[in-house]
Amino acid sequence: MCKKEKKEILRILLPPIFTFLLNSVVYWGAPLIKTGIAARNLSSSVDRIVPFMPQFIIIYFGCYIFWVVNYLLIAAQKEEHRYQFFTADFYARLICFVCFVFFPTTNTRPELTGSDIFTGAVRFLYQIDKPINLFPSIHCMASWFCCIGLRKCKNIPKWYQNLSEIIAALVFISTLALRQHVLVDVFSGILVAEVTWQISRRTNGYRIYQRIIENMSDWLQHIINRLKHVWKDSFFYIKGNSRQGEGRMADKKKMIFNIVFLILVFAGTLYGVFHGEDLGKIVHIVKTVNPLWLIPGVICVVIFIWGESIIIFYMMHTLGIKLKKWTCFLFSSVGFFFSCITPSATGGQPAQIYYMKKEKIPIPVSTLVLMIVTITYKLVLVVIGVTLTIFGQGFIKAHLYRVRHIFYLGTALNVFCVSGMLVLVFHPMLARSILVKGLDLLEKMHLMKKKSSRLEKVNASMDQYRATAVYLREHVWVLVEVFAITVFQRFALFAVTWFVYKAFGLSGSSAFVIIILQGTISVAVDMLPLPGGMGISEQLFLRIFLPIFGSKLLLPGMLLSRGLGYYTELLLSALLTIFANFTIGRNVKKG
Repeated sequence: MCKKEKKEILRILLPPIFTFLLNSVVYWGAPLIKTGIAARNLSSSVDRIVPFMPQFIIIYFGCYIFWVVNYLLIAAQKEEHRYQFFTADFYARLICFVCFVFFPTTNTRPELTGSDIFTGAVRFLYQIDKPINLFPSIHCMASWFCCIGLRKCKNIPKWYQNLSEIIAALVFISTLALRQHVLVDVFSGILVAEVTWQISRRTNGYRIYQRIIENMSDWLQHIINRLKHVWKDSFFYIKGNSRQGEGRMADKKKMIFNIVFLILVFAGTLYGVFHGEDLGKIVHIVKTVNPLWLIPGVICVVIFIWGESIIIFYMMHTLGIKLKKWTCFLFSSVGFFFSCITPSATGGQPAQIYYMKKEKIPIPVSTLVLMIVTITYKLVLVVIGVTLTIFGQGFIKAHLYRVRHIFYLGTALNVFCVSGMLVLVFHPMLARSILVKGLDLLEKMHLMKKKSSRLEKVNASMDQYRATAVYLREHVWVLVEVFAITVFQRFALFAVTWFVYKAFGLSGSSAFVIIILQGTISVAVDMLPLPGGMGISEQLFLRIFLPIFGSKLLLPGMLLSRGLGYYTELLLSALLTIFANFTIGRNVKKG
């Protein structure tokens, strides 16, 4: 595919994407602006004649597919038609926003008593979509736009244009039959679409929209070109080789698998946590929190990421490698991003090694530093788990009794992991013997293909472990100081939950108890093969923190705590990873 074709694809896709984002801002942003204007009910006697028909929920939800297909078809038309259409849509969304803010309306919904699947779906709709943002109807407006955009398009079959009009009419009926809108909303949505379309056709405003999209397209194409190797090589392994020890990228299929796996786990988590819950009520409760308490929570997340960067900076300094603290912060962000999206955080350190290599840091050095980071990182969890197991049985019975088995399992796995790493470091020959015999057994059982290069990799890895042991013996206090920083780093993240607790105006539980409880969740899920412990972390929170947050605030508390502690970390580290791709290695002289 040539560059011209790629650019054209971007210019086709950007307008629908921009429309979706704008619609989200309009729909969810308008209710946040408090004008004090009372909402009006515009229903008439005609609206009351229309029977309530929950079966139309299929049309109401299904029209999203209709919009996507038609908006993409329209985006693929000639440039002038494309930009005129999306400019009209832009005008229409702005009109909707003004109406939602300064002319709010509401509707009277029926009491749902049925237990069939259609009524259940309507009940779900009512929970997630309150009777606001009604005049004009975006559902009707967007559906009519789907018809407008296909007018006089010779490459679109007439039968499909007629079908689009039929689907649009069914959408109109569905909004009335489900009591989502009234007749005035429907006609106003159609009118707004027609008026803005005529304005866009008869003026040159669309040229401004066109220039914006084309500039954005060129900018995105530039970014895509710069990130191409990241997309190809996001997940990679270190091929231990005694001769070169170079890090190489893993298979592209692995990247796709991890992304799909992350999405599926996330979707399953949402379903498991929020299934059967009143989402509207949860959102309402979340809106009542004191945002001033959430600010230090976000700061704690930044401290968590920054803490590892201080460790990297400090250890590199002891090894005679001079780096800027900001560069180390980017290394840390890269590690956290790839750890967040890969099972058991397996992708973090290979990604960090790759970016360190771009700064001309030798792979043996970066591997040594990150190995010590990993050991101390998990050692903190071991200390928490073992200390509570030996000295905190009263605490476990009081707060963790229902989940004690998961906690003990997590503690045991972390102890095993750290012990194994220490054996590798301080007894490399013993570790080599165990690994070789284990690999031979797996090959004999035909669970692993026999490869001659595998032994070379083991030998190269042992060399690295020996180097780590030498470093630790010569820098004992470095290890102590790194461990101290790691403790502060990890407890900063655990403290996020306490700030969420205070944001709800709660009291009665000490910061120490809440921080330790959040720490026990990390102990339990850290070794599980799930991105960020997703799914298990949420369920443990709901069980452990029920007495602390109470049944009413438990889900909102989990939502905020997890949102700040994991998803904010994911978002922030993702943005910094993109920045790292543009900056790391840029000023390094090629040699």
